[in-house]
Amino acid sequence: ISEQGYLILNYYRLGDCFLYLNNDSEALKYYNKALAVKPLAIPALQKLAKWHESKEQYSKAIEIIEKMKGIVDDEKADGLYKWLGDLYWKLGDKTNALDAFDNSLRIKPKQIEIYDRIEHISGGIANHFLAKIGILEKQYKDSRSPELAAKIVNLCIAKQDKEYANKALEFLP
Repeated sequence: ISEQGYLILNYYRLGDCFLYLNNDSEALKYYNKALAVKPLAIPALQKLAKWHESKEQYSKAIEIIEKMKGIVDDEKADGLYKWLGDLYWKLGDKTNALDAFDNSLRIKPKQIEIYDRIEHISGGIANHFLAKIGILEKQYKDSRSPELAAKIVNLCIAKQDKEYANKALEFLP
């Protein structure tokens, strides 16, 4: 780790220490000091987003996570999407919550807890899948995009159901 890396690490660890001691203003101060050294330091951004979430400042936490999404490789962002989904859910924004959960599943399909969240939000996972697949099917008919076909196939496979497996076959060459 570089000298700058240690400085960032020490700042956000000090922030954690102050947070543990229930000194929110000092915790926030040190998280921000870490970000002043390196504005895109993922661990410091995570700590700051968690701090805002703990204060029920969900919109601010979402802003920070959106910034992190721009830094992290998409194939490693499933946790960020899951976190976003949870925050949107806390805000009562079911549409964005479902969209974030879908993105998390796109990256890492076998996340049982995400299916549980989707089922809770949508009133039934089958309804959610059917609605999502229906929307994508309409888009596919207009564009014949292989990317949309792949999304439909992934959704069908993630469901792990014979009916959906047969549906997936419709979109394979």
